[in-house]
Amino acid sequence: MSAQGQRGFTLIEALVALFVFGLVSSLVLAVIDLETRIDRTGSERDAATAQVVTAQTLLRHRIEQTRALPVTQGYGDTLMFYGSATQMTWAAPALDARGPHALQQFRLAISPARALTLYSASTLAGIDPRLGLNDGWQAVPLVDEVTQVQIDYFGKDRLSGRDAWQIGWGGRRDLPKLVRIRLGFADGDGRRWPVLMVRPLSAQTAPCPSDRNCGADS
Repeated sequence: MSAQGQRGFTLIEALVALFVFGLVSSLVLAVIDLETRIDRTGSERDAATAQVVTAQTLLRHRIEQTRALPVTQGYGDTLMFYGSATQMTWAAPALDARGPHALQQFRLAISPARALTLYSASTLAGIDPRLGLNDGWQAVPLVDEVTQVQIDYFGKDRLSGRDAWQIGWGGRRDLPKLVRIRLGFADGDGRRWPVLMVRPLSAQTAPCPSDRNCGADS
C-alpha cells in the first residue's frame, strides 16, 4: 500500500474528537452529580420525616399519660397543668418510670436555639411549674429550626360554660379534653408537621375544699 493510502487523523479531527469526548464526560458527570444530590435530598427528607414522627410519638405518649396532679402551692384545689399558646407544662410518668407514681413535670416550648424542646424536671425538685423559666430542667430537642408553635386547648369555657378551643389553660380543677399542637417552618423548608391532636386520658379532677365553691371553675 502506498504512503498516500495510510491516512491518519488530522489536527482538526483530533480536536473535534477531544471536544466530543469532553462533552460526553461533562454530561456523564452532571448526571452522576444530579443523582448524588437527589439521593442526598431523599436521605435528608427521610431523616426530617423520621424526626417529626419521633417527636409526635413521644409527645402523644407523654400527653396521653397526663396525671391530674394537684398543685402543692396555694390552696391545692387546682391541677398542675399550665398551657399558653406557645408552651405547655404538665405532669406525667417519667420516660424511664418503673411505676405509676414516678412522676415528672414536662414542659413543651421552643428553645432559644429555635428547636421544639421537651423539658423535664422531677416533681420533687422544688421547681414552681407556673414560672416560665427553664433553669433546672433537662432539655430534649425534638424538632430543629422551628419558626413558631401554636398550642390550643379544648374544654369548658369559663364564661360560656360550653366546650370550645382556647389559647390558654391554667388554674383549673380539670384537664383539657383535647390538646392541639401545630408547628411552623421557614419558607422553603420542605418539612411537614401534621396537626397533632391528643387527648389527656386522665379524667380525675382536683379535690375542692369544703369552704370553696368550685363548681364554676370545673
